Amino acid sequence: MTERDERAILYDDTMQLGPYPDHLLKRVDSPTVAMPGPIERRSQRDNAGTHVRRGDYGQEIADRAAGFFFRYPLGSVIGDVRTRMTKASESALSGKFTTFDGTPLPKLDIPSDPKALSRNLKALAYFMGADAVGVCEVPPHSYFIEDNEGNPNERKWKYAVVFLKRNDPATTWATNGRDWIVDATAQRTYLFTNVISETLTSYIRMLGFEATNNSLHNFSTLMAPLMIAAGLGEGSRIGIPLNPFFGADFKVGSVLTDMPLLSDKPIDFGLQDYCKRCGICARFCVGKALSHGEKEIYNGYEKYIVDADKCFVSTAEMDGGSNCFVCIMMCPWTRPNTLPGDFKDWDGSVDALIASVDARADELRRNDFKRNDAPGSKWWFGVADTPEFGSDEFSID
Repeated sequence: MTERDERAILYDDTMQLGPYPDHLLKRVDSPTVAMPGPIERRSQRDNAGTHVRRGDYGQEIADRAAGFFFRYPLGSVIGDVRTRMTKASESALSGKFTTFDGTPLPKLDIPSDPKALSRNLKALAYFMGADAVGVCEVPPHSYFIEDNEGNPNERKWKYAVVFLKRNDPATTWATNGRDWIVDATAQRTYLFTNVISETLTSYIRMLGFEATNNSLHNFSTLMAPLMIAAGLGEGSRIGIPLNPFFGADFKVGSVLTDMPLLSDKPIDFGLQDYCKRCGICARFCVGKALSHGEKEIYNGYEKYIVDADKCFVSTAEMDGGSNCFVCIMMCPWTRPNTLPGDFKDWDGSVDALIASVDARADELRRNDFKRNDAPGSKWWFGVADTPEFGSDEFSID
Protein backbone atom coordinates (compact mmCIF):
# COMPACT_ATOMS: atom_id res chain seq x y z
CA MET A 1 0.00 0.00 0.00
CA THR A 2 1.36 3.38 -0.98
CA GLU A 3 1.56 6.33 1.37
CA ARG A 4 -1.22 8.05 -0.61
CA ASP A 5 -3.40 4.95 -0.23
CA GLU A 6 -2.86 5.07 3.52
CA ARG A 7 -4.12 8.64 3.51
CA ALA A 8 -6.92 8.14 0.99
CA ILE A 9 -9.33 9.96 3.29
CA LEU A 10 -7.47 13.18 2.50
CA TYR A 11 -8.23 12.85 -1.21
CA ASP A 12 -11.52 10.95 -1.47
CA ASP A 13 -14.62 13.13 -1.06
CA THR A 14 -16.85 10.08 -0.60
CA MET A 15 -15.13 9.12 2.66
CA GLN A 16 -16.87 10.57 5.72
CA LEU A 17 -14.56 12.72 7.81
CA GLY A 18 -16.74 13.76 10.75
CA PRO A 19 -19.53 12.30 12.87
CA TYR A 20 -22.31 13.42 10.47
CA PRO A 21 -22.65 12.39 6.79
CA ASP A 22 -22.31 15.88 5.35
CA HIS A 23 -20.66 14.43 2.24
CA LEU A 24 -24.16 13.29 1.19
CA LEU A 25 -25.73 16.76 1.33
CA LYS A 26 -26.83 18.45 -1.89
CA ARG A 27 -24.25 21.05 -2.93
CA VAL A 28 -25.17 24.12 -4.98
CA ASP A 29 -23.16 26.80 -6.74
CA SER A 30 -24.62 29.73 -4.79
CA PRO A 31 -26.45 30.25 -1.47
CA THR A 32 -30.16 29.46 -1.35
CA VAL A 33 -31.07 33.07 -0.51
CA ALA A 34 -30.98 35.83 -3.12
CA MET A 35 -28.02 38.23 -2.94
CA PRO A 36 -28.66 40.93 -5.55
CA GLY A 37 -26.27 43.34 -3.79
CA PRO A 38 -24.58 45.61 -3.25
CA ILE A 39 -23.72 44.39 0.24
CA GLU A 40 -22.00 46.91 2.47
CA ARG A 41 -19.56 45.91 5.17
CA ARG A 42 -20.69 46.52 8.74
CA SER A 43 -18.96 47.92 11.81
CA GLN A 44 -18.39 45.45 14.62
CA ARG A 45 -19.76 48.13 16.96
CA ASP A 46 -23.11 48.13 15.16
CA ASN A 47 -24.72 45.34 17.16
CA ALA A 48 -27.51 44.97 19.69
CA GLY A 49 -25.20 44.48 22.66
CA THR A 50 -23.41 47.75 21.98
CA HIS A 51 -26.68 49.62 21.49
CA VAL A 52 -28.09 48.39 24.79
CA ARG A 53 -24.92 48.78 26.88
CA ARG A 54 -24.28 52.34 25.75
CA GLY A 55 -27.70 53.34 27.08
CA ASP A 56 -29.86 53.56 23.96
CA TYR A 57 -32.69 51.90 25.93
CA GLY A 58 -32.11 53.58 29.27
CA GLN A 59 -29.58 53.23 32.06
CA GLU A 60 -31.49 50.53 33.94
CA ILE A 61 -31.45 48.22 30.90
CA ALA A 62 -27.79 49.08 30.29
CA ASP A 63 -26.91 48.15 33.89
CA ARG A 64 -28.79 44.85 33.64
CA ALA A 65 -27.07 44.06 30.36
CA ALA A 66 -23.66 44.82 31.89
CA GLY A 67 -24.25 42.08 34.48
CA PHE A 68 -25.55 39.66 31.91
CA PHE A 69 -22.83 37.03 32.39
CA PHE A 70 -22.94 37.05 36.19
CA ARG A 71 -26.55 36.02 36.72
CA TYR A 72 -25.73 32.36 37.18
CA PRO A 73 -22.55 31.20 38.95
CA LEU A 74 -21.80 28.27 36.64
CA GLY A 75 -22.04 30.41 33.51
CA SER A 76 -19.81 33.02 35.11
CA VAL A 77 -17.18 30.43 36.06
CA ILE A 78 -17.05 28.84 32.60
CA GLY A 79 -16.99 32.27 30.96
CA ASP A 80 -14.08 33.29 33.17
CA VAL A 81 -12.10 30.17 32.21
CA ARG A 82 -12.79 30.84 28.53
CA THR A 83 -11.74 34.49 28.81
CA ARG A 84 -8.51 33.69 30.67
CA MET A 85 -7.63 31.03 28.11
CA THR A 86 -8.24 33.44 25.23
CA LYS A 87 -6.13 36.21 26.79
CA ALA A 88 -3.27 33.80 27.47
CA SER A 89 -3.27 32.49 23.92
CA GLU A 90 -3.17 36.00 22.41
CA SER A 91 0.30 36.55 23.89
CA ALA A 92 1.54 32.97 23.55
CA LEU A 93 1.05 32.35 19.82
CA SER A 94 4.32 33.47 18.28
CA GLY A 95 4.55 31.07 15.36
CA LYS A 96 7.74 29.53 16.87
CA PHE A 97 7.30 25.98 18.11
CA THR A 98 9.89 24.27 20.28
CA THR A 99 10.09 21.55 22.90
CA PHE A 100 10.32 22.42 26.58
CA ASP A 101 14.12 22.66 26.38
CA GLY A 102 13.98 25.01 23.37
CA THR A 103 14.76 22.42 20.68
CA PRO A 104 12.90 23.18 17.44
CA LEU A 105 10.14 20.73 16.62
CA PRO A 106 10.58 18.52 13.54
CA LYS A 107 9.03 19.88 10.36
CA LEU A 108 6.03 17.98 9.05
CA ASP A 109 5.99 16.61 5.51
CA ILE A 110 2.85 18.10 3.96
CA PRO A 111 1.35 17.77 0.47
CA SER A 112 0.74 20.70 -1.86
CA ASP A 113 -2.74 19.52 -2.89
CA PRO A 114 -5.34 22.03 -1.57
CA LYS A 115 -7.91 19.24 -1.17
CA ALA A 116 -5.57 17.21 1.02
CA LEU A 117 -4.70 20.27 3.10
CA SER A 118 -8.38 21.18 3.51
CA ARG A 119 -9.40 17.70 4.56
CA ASN A 120 -6.44 17.51 6.91
CA LEU A 121 -7.61 20.68 8.69
CA LYS A 122 -11.17 19.38 8.82
CA ALA A 123 -9.97 16.09 10.29
CA LEU A 124 -8.00 17.99 12.95
CA ALA A 125 -11.07 20.07 13.85
CA TYR A 126 -13.10 16.88 14.20
CA PHE A 127 -10.28 15.35 16.23
CA MET A 128 -10.56 18.32 18.60
CA GLY A 129 -14.31 17.85 19.00
CA ALA A 130 -16.05 19.81 16.24
CA ASP A 131 -19.39 18.46 15.00
CA ALA A 132 -19.38 19.98 11.51
CA VAL A 133 -16.55 21.60 9.52
CA GLY A 134 -16.36 23.38 6.17
CA VAL A 135 -13.93 25.51 4.17
CA CYS A 136 -14.69 28.62 2.14
CA GLU A 137 -13.17 31.68 0.58
CA VAL A 138 -13.99 34.56 2.90
CA PRO A 139 -16.80 36.63 1.33
CA PRO A 140 -15.47 40.23 1.13
CA HIS A 141 -18.69 41.65 2.60
CA SER A 142 -18.37 39.43 5.69
CA TYR A 143 -15.39 41.41 7.03
CA PHE A 144 -16.24 44.05 9.61
CA ILE A 145 -15.20 47.46 8.35
CA GLU A 146 -13.88 48.32 11.83
CA ASP A 147 -13.47 46.60 15.18
CA ASN A 148 -15.16 47.40 18.51
CA GLU A 149 -12.65 50.20 19.17
CA GLY A 150 -13.20 51.80 15.78
CA ASN A 151 -9.92 50.58 14.29
CA PRO A 152 -10.00 49.72 10.56
CA ASN A 153 -10.33 45.99 9.90
CA GLU A 154 -8.12 44.73 7.07
CA ARG A 155 -9.49 42.20 4.58
CA LYS A 156 -6.32 40.14 4.81
CA TRP A 157 -7.26 36.49 4.69
CA LYS A 158 -8.45 34.48 1.69
CA TYR A 159 -9.75 31.29 3.31
CA ALA A 160 -11.71 30.30 6.39
CA VAL A 161 -11.99 26.97 8.15
CA VAL A 162 -15.42 27.14 9.77
CA PHE A 163 -16.75 24.71 12.36
CA LEU A 164 -19.78 24.10 14.55
CA LYS A 165 -19.82 22.72 18.07
CA ARG A 166 -23.12 21.43 19.41
CA ASN A 167 -24.46 22.55 22.73
CA ASP A 168 -24.63 19.64 25.15
CA PRO A 169 -27.61 17.59 23.86
CA ALA A 170 -28.61 16.22 27.28
CA THR A 171 -28.89 19.77 28.64
CA THR A 172 -30.71 20.95 25.53
CA TRP A 173 -33.42 18.35 26.05
CA ALA A 174 -33.76 19.19 29.75
CA THR A 175 -33.96 22.99 29.52
CA ASN A 176 -36.97 25.04 28.47
CA GLY A 177 -34.66 27.58 26.84
CA ARG A 178 -35.10 30.35 29.39
CA ASP A 179 -33.85 29.03 32.71
CA TRP A 180 -30.61 29.30 34.67
CA ILE A 181 -28.47 26.85 32.73
CA VAL A 182 -28.87 28.56 29.35
CA ASP A 183 -25.92 30.96 29.53
CA ALA A 184 -23.69 28.28 31.04
CA THR A 185 -24.64 26.10 28.07
CA ALA A 186 -23.46 28.82 25.69
CA GLN A 187 -20.27 29.52 27.66
CA ARG A 188 -19.42 25.81 27.75
CA THR A 189 -19.77 25.53 23.97
CA TYR A 190 -17.78 28.69 23.30
CA LEU A 191 -15.04 27.29 25.55
CA PHE A 192 -14.79 24.32 23.17
CA THR A 193 -14.85 26.52 20.06
CA ASN A 194 -11.94 28.54 21.43
CA VAL A 195 -9.94 25.36 22.11
CA ILE A 196 -10.56 24.18 18.54
CA SER A 197 -9.76 27.60 17.04
CA GLU A 198 -6.54 28.03 18.97
CA THR A 199 -5.37 24.52 18.11
CA LEU A 200 -6.08 24.98 14.39
CA THR A 201 -4.41 28.40 14.38
CA SER A 202 -1.24 27.08 16.00
CA TYR A 203 -1.19 24.02 13.76
CA ILE A 204 -1.45 26.06 10.55
CA ARG A 205 1.36 28.32 11.76
CA MET A 206 3.42 25.25 12.59
CA LEU A 207 3.05 24.22 8.94
CA GLY A 208 4.51 27.55 7.82
CA PHE A 209 1.37 29.50 6.90
CA GLU A 210 -0.31 32.48 8.50
CA ALA A 211 -3.55 32.11 10.42
CA THR A 212 -5.66 33.89 13.01
CA ASN A 213 -8.40 32.84 15.41
CA ASN A 214 -11.76 34.21 14.24
CA SER A 215 -14.00 33.14 17.11
CA LEU A 216 -15.77 34.72 20.09
CA HIS A 217 -14.00 37.91 21.28
CA ASN A 218 -11.72 37.69 18.22
CA PHE A 219 -14.26 38.06 15.42
CA SER A 220 -13.01 39.82 12.29
CA THR A 221 -16.06 38.78 10.28
CA LEU A 222 -19.75 38.08 10.52
CA MET A 223 -20.11 34.35 10.99
CA ALA A 224 -23.36 33.64 9.11
CA PRO A 225 -21.89 34.34 5.64
CA LEU A 226 -18.95 32.06 6.42
CA MET A 227 -21.23 29.27 7.60
CA ILE A 228 -23.35 29.48 4.47
CA ALA A 229 -20.37 29.70 2.10
CA ALA A 230 -18.70 26.73 3.83
CA GLY A 231 -21.79 24.55 3.42
CA LEU A 232 -22.66 24.25 7.11
CA GLY A 233 -26.19 25.67 6.99
CA GLU A 234 -28.84 27.72 5.26
CA GLY A 235 -30.21 31.09 6.34
CA SER A 236 -33.33 30.78 8.53
CA ARG A 237 -36.17 32.76 10.09
CA ILE A 238 -34.28 32.77 13.40
CA GLY A 239 -31.64 34.92 11.78
CA ILE A 240 -28.81 32.40 11.98
CA PRO A 241 -28.06 29.55 9.57
CA LEU A 242 -29.53 26.19 10.57
CA ASN A 243 -27.61 22.95 10.23
CA PRO A 244 -29.53 20.09 8.59
CA PHE A 245 -28.57 17.58 11.27
CA PHE A 246 -28.91 19.46 14.56
CA GLY A 247 -30.75 22.65 13.69
CA ALA A 248 -29.83 25.76 15.68
CA ASP A 249 -28.35 24.05 18.73
CA PHE A 250 -24.68 25.02 18.26
CA LYS A 251 -22.03 27.71 18.42
CA VAL A 252 -19.70 28.59 15.57
CA GLY A 253 -16.01 29.36 15.34
CA SER A 254 -13.47 29.71 12.56
CA VAL A 255 -9.85 30.26 11.62
CA LEU A 256 -8.75 32.60 8.83
CA THR A 257 -5.64 31.66 6.87
CA ASP A 258 -3.56 32.14 3.75
CA MET A 259 -3.00 28.38 3.41
CA PRO A 260 -4.11 27.32 -0.11
CA LEU A 261 -7.33 25.40 0.48
CA LEU A 262 -10.21 23.95 -1.53
CA SER A 263 -13.55 25.60 -0.79
CA ASP A 264 -16.73 23.66 -0.17
CA LYS A 265 -20.00 24.66 -1.84
CA PRO A 266 -23.18 25.89 -0.12
CA ILE A 267 -25.87 23.34 0.67
CA ASP A 268 -29.58 23.07 -0.07
CA PHE A 269 -31.71 20.92 2.24
CA GLY A 270 -35.05 22.61 1.63
CA LEU A 271 -34.90 25.07 4.51
CA GLN A 272 -36.17 28.10 2.58
CA ASP A 273 -39.51 26.46 1.83
CA TYR A 274 -39.67 25.04 5.35
CA CYS A 275 -39.13 28.33 7.16
CA LYS A 276 -41.69 29.97 4.89
CA ARG A 277 -44.45 27.59 6.04
CA CYS A 278 -43.38 27.04 9.65
CA GLY A 279 -42.96 30.18 11.77
CA ILE A 280 -42.92 28.42 15.16
CA CYS A 281 -39.83 30.34 16.28
CA ALA A 282 -41.49 33.72 15.63
CA ARG A 283 -44.67 32.54 17.34
CA PHE A 284 -42.81 31.91 20.60
CA CYS A 285 -40.13 34.61 20.48
CA VAL A 286 -40.27 36.16 23.95
CA GLY A 287 -38.98 39.53 22.77
CA LYS A 288 -41.17 39.61 19.64
CA ALA A 289 -37.97 40.07 17.67
CA LEU A 290 -38.55 37.52 14.90
CA SER A 291 -40.50 38.17 11.73
CA HIS A 292 -43.86 36.52 11.01
CA GLY A 293 -43.74 37.73 7.42
CA GLU A 294 -41.83 37.07 4.23
CA LYS A 295 -38.14 37.56 3.58
CA GLU A 296 -37.01 41.05 2.62
CA ILE A 297 -33.98 42.52 0.93
CA TYR A 298 -31.67 43.92 3.61
CA ASN A 299 -28.28 45.41 2.75
CA GLY A 300 -28.30 43.70 -0.64
CA TYR A 301 -29.32 40.19 0.41
CA GLU A 302 -32.54 38.34 1.20
CA LYS A 303 -33.37 37.48 4.80
CA TYR A 304 -36.03 37.36 7.46
CA ILE A 305 -35.68 40.61 9.38
CA VAL A 306 -34.70 40.09 13.03
CA ASP A 307 -34.91 42.97 15.51
CA ALA A 308 -31.78 42.06 17.44
CA ASP A 309 -32.19 45.04 19.77
CA LYS A 310 -35.60 43.73 20.91
CA CYS A 311 -34.02 40.33 21.53
CA PHE A 312 -31.19 41.78 23.61
CA VAL A 313 -33.43 44.13 25.59
CA SER A 314 -35.86 41.30 26.37
CA THR A 315 -32.99 39.16 27.61
CA ALA A 316 -31.59 42.01 29.74
CA GLU A 317 -35.01 42.49 31.34
CA MET A 318 -35.69 38.84 32.13
CA ASP A 319 -35.77 37.43 35.65
CA GLY A 320 -35.69 33.78 36.64
CA GLY A 321 -33.14 32.76 34.02
CA SER A 322 -29.72 33.60 32.62
CA ASN A 323 -30.34 33.85 28.88
CA CYS A 324 -32.94 33.11 26.21
CA PHE A 325 -32.69 30.18 23.78
CA VAL A 326 -36.45 29.82 23.23
CA CYS A 327 -36.28 30.16 19.45
CA ILE A 328 -33.54 27.51 19.35
CA MET A 329 -35.48 25.16 21.62
CA MET A 330 -38.79 25.59 19.79
CA CYS A 331 -37.41 25.29 16.26
CA PRO A 332 -38.46 21.83 15.00
CA TRP A 333 -35.06 21.42 13.35
CA THR A 334 -33.58 21.35 16.88
CA ARG A 335 -35.15 17.96 17.44
CA PRO A 336 -34.31 14.86 19.48
CA ASN A 337 -32.74 11.83 17.81
CA THR A 338 -30.00 13.88 16.14
CA LEU A 339 -26.90 12.19 17.48
CA PRO A 340 -24.52 10.88 14.81
CA GLY A 341 -25.80 7.32 15.17
CA ASP A 342 -29.28 8.48 14.22
CA PHE A 343 -28.00 9.25 10.71
CA LYS A 344 -25.96 6.09 10.09
CA ASP A 345 -28.46 4.84 7.50
CA TRP A 346 -29.32 8.23 5.98
CA ASP A 347 -28.86 8.21 2.21
CA GLY A 348 -28.85 11.96 1.60
CA SER A 349 -32.61 12.26 1.13
CA VAL A 350 -33.92 15.78 1.78
CA ASP A 351 -37.42 14.32 2.07
CA ALA A 352 -36.28 12.10 4.94
CA LEU A 353 -34.78 15.10 6.77
CA ILE A 354 -37.93 17.17 6.34
CA ALA A 355 -40.15 14.27 7.41
CA SER A 356 -38.26 14.02 10.71
CA VAL A 357 -38.65 17.78 11.25
CA ASP A 358 -42.36 17.65 10.39
CA ALA A 359 -42.75 14.85 12.93
CA ARG A 360 -41.17 17.07 15.57
CA ALA A 361 -43.45 20.00 14.67
CA ASP A 362 -46.49 17.70 14.87
CA GLU A 363 -45.35 16.48 18.28
CA LEU A 364 -45.06 20.06 19.54
CA ARG A 365 -48.57 20.87 18.29
CA ARG A 366 -50.07 17.75 19.92
CA ASN A 367 -48.50 18.79 23.23
CA ASP A 368 -49.72 22.39 22.91
CA PHE A 369 -46.09 23.41 22.32
CA LYS A 370 -44.96 22.30 25.78
CA ARG A 371 -41.62 20.55 25.37
CA ASN A 372 -41.07 17.46 27.50
CA ASP A 373 -38.04 15.83 25.94
CA ALA A 374 -36.23 14.68 29.08
CA PRO A 375 -38.53 14.69 32.12
CA GLY A 376 -36.67 14.54 35.41
CA SER A 377 -33.30 15.35 33.79
CA LYS A 378 -32.72 18.90 35.05
CA TRP A 379 -29.33 18.34 36.68
CA TRP A 380 -28.46 21.95 37.60
CA PHE A 381 -29.39 23.98 40.69
CA GLY A 382 -31.44 27.16 40.53
CA VAL A 383 -30.56 30.48 42.13
CA ALA A 384 -31.65 30.71 45.78
CA ASP A 385 -34.71 32.84 46.52
CA THR A 386 -35.34 33.55 42.82
CA PRO A 387 -38.24 31.89 40.98
CA GLU A 388 -37.30 29.98 37.84
CA PHE A 389 -39.23 30.02 34.59
CA GLY A 390 -41.64 27.11 34.27
CA SER A 391 -42.05 24.99 31.18
CA ASP A 392 -45.33 26.66 30.16
CA GLU A 393 -44.34 30.32 30.35
CA PHE A 394 -44.59 30.94 26.63
CA SER A 395 -47.74 32.44 25.17
CA ILE A 396 -49.08 31.85 21.67
CA ASP A 397 -49.86 34.96 19.61
